[in-house]
Amino acid sequence: MMQSFFDKGRQEPSVPEWADFFSAEEYSRFMTLLGEYLASQEIAFTTDDEILIVETERYGGSQLGLINLAQSCHQADEDEWTERIEDHFEQLERIHTFDQEFSATVHDFEKIKDALGVRLYHKEYLKHLEPNTTITRQVTEDIIAMLIFDLPYAIKSVNEEDMAPWNKTTDELFKIGIENIRDNYETDLNSQELGDLECLSIDNEHYYSPNVLLDMDSYPEAIGTYGSIVAVPTRHFVLLYPVESLEVVQLINMFAQLVPELYNEGPGSISPNIHWYYKDAFTIIPFTFDEETLRISPPDSFVEVLNQLQNVGERD
Repeated sequence: MMQSFFDKGRQEPSVPEWADFFSAEEYSRFMTLLGEYLASQEIAFTTDDEILIVETERYGGSQLGLINLAQSCHQADEDEWTERIEDHFEQLERIHTFDQEFSATVHDFEKIKDALGVRLYHKEYLKHLEPNTTITRQVTEDIIAMLIFDLPYAIKSVNEEDMAPWNKTTDELFKIGIENIRDNYETDLNSQELGDLECLSIDNEHYYSPNVLLDMDSYPEAIGTYGSIVAVPTRHFVLLYPVESLEVVQLINMFAQLVPELYNEGPGSISPNIHWYYKDAFTIIPFTFDEETLRISPPDSFVEVLNQLQNVGERD
């Protein structure tokens, strides 16, 4: 729904689904502070769900996502919200300025090759972008890998116009991007207690923890005889569990309660789903909450694995 918060006399806005981590009062305050900041910059705006539409070129585009900013504010004390909003838009402006300077050299592959990277997003992220401005690959049913420039002040998508002068295939560019991120950012596994069970996690301030999905064979301790249960709730945090016994059923029950909560909190939400990695492929394990009852609907291939694990347990 398109709406403007410059209108006088309108009622306090209800909380939309994309911001359901806010109370009505918190959402109203967030939108008020957002409107006050943009008014101070003499920028007219409207919103369309989680998209902020601004009448300015200061940020390099007229459509800006609000989810990450809202999640960032929600995780901070309310007296910090004004500063977070100001910092967010000032950063966007710095990014746009840097992007204009970087664009002057983007045709020269030798100058930009070290800046190539690959970052993971939920597939719905593409809906917020202009058509034909990205180069992507499917990783799971709901997660994509995007070829990007990993720059000091920004992460910028690579498009076909950028790569045209480079004389490189898409496969070559993704390989370089994956290797650059692997070399430049730590993605170490840590032990993570989850109730009576122990799983593995990758937790970082940077945005590339989920890149483990592109390089699972480099983490053999995360892969059991029957693969691994993987969750990627945000750009910072990944959970993994090697499948070796029927304890995986208890683990999936725990993931089903935890992962959507982490996804909703953000920032940088990627997927609320549980994935099973087995034989070089990712499969979603569907689950729902029906009247507070958790219902898990594993695919037939996973049920077969559970049956094998049960038979092994009976023999032992």
